[in-house]
Amino acid sequence: MSDIFYTEPTQSNAPNPVLQIVKAFCYFALLLGMQVIAIWGVMFYYGFQKMSEDAEGGIPYDVNDLNIYMTEKTLASTNLILIIYSALFVLFLLLFFAVRKKNFFRETQIIKFAPRFLPAVLIISVGLMLVINGVLTLLPASWTESYDEASSFVNEGSFGISLLTKVLLAPIVEELTFRGLMLSRLSKALPKWLAIAISSILFGVIHGNFLWFCYAAILGVVLCLVVGRTGSLLSTIMIHMLFNFYGVALSYLAPELTYAVVIIALIVGIPILAFGFYLLFHNKKSKQTS
Repeated sequence: MSDIFYTEPTQSNAPNPVLQIVKAFCYFALLLGMQVIAIWGVMFYYGFQKMSEDAEGGIPYDVNDLNIYMTEKTLASTNLILIIYSALFVLFLLLFFAVRKKNFFRETQIIKFAPRFLPAVLIISVGLMLVINGVLTLLPASWTESYDEASSFVNEGSFGISLLTKVLLAPIVEELTFRGLMLSRLSKALPKWLAIAISSILFGVIHGNFLWFCYAAILGVVLCLVVGRTGSLLSTIMIHMLFNFYGVALSYLAPELTYAVVIIALIVGIPILAFGFYLLFHNKKSKQTS
């Protein structure tokens, strides 16, 4: 199993460190650019719709009223925006690598990972869910007020839409960007710890809210360690999908948890997460495959 983290090259094939850093940040800029395009596209659509309806009804044009309407409709269309920019982002990457005659799956590290890592991946996903959600629930209400407000926009929509956007699309796009494209390029130019730190911090940044930033950055470090060990982005996509699925399921099945349940979940989650990492890093190849 190849390691996604960079190993010392020979002098003949050593990559340009500056170029690798530029590539990494270009992929990050690409993701942000697609988000901006999707947001402005949705805003333009609702703005045009509002102006057409007002014109037909003989309502005088009011720029402030239009801006308020566009903002409210856009904030309520988080899932639609995510669907649009995810499709644009993946389509662009497919065309980009096709034009350059590069293998999309190899370039993004979406390669087969050894089945021996599967138990660790599943256990880590459960441990992360218990620990992170437990900590967030125990934080003072004054700390989580803005986080809850931001989450309310993301949690709009039906259970099916949530599965599509948060459990399927968001993990794929975010793992492609931060662990598949950015981490592998940064690791060719920087020490491992610095490559992990940069990709994880930027992963936190795109989540906006400060509390969201904090736990997303921590989650990013965990996912970097996992992909570095397994050598395949499939492992972190799976963890990310499961982590988000648990959150979506909890929001529908158990929106309010008692203090005792949260404490138990946190106490149980810490050793589960530790055991998952033990399995991940102490999992040796069998003699038949070595």
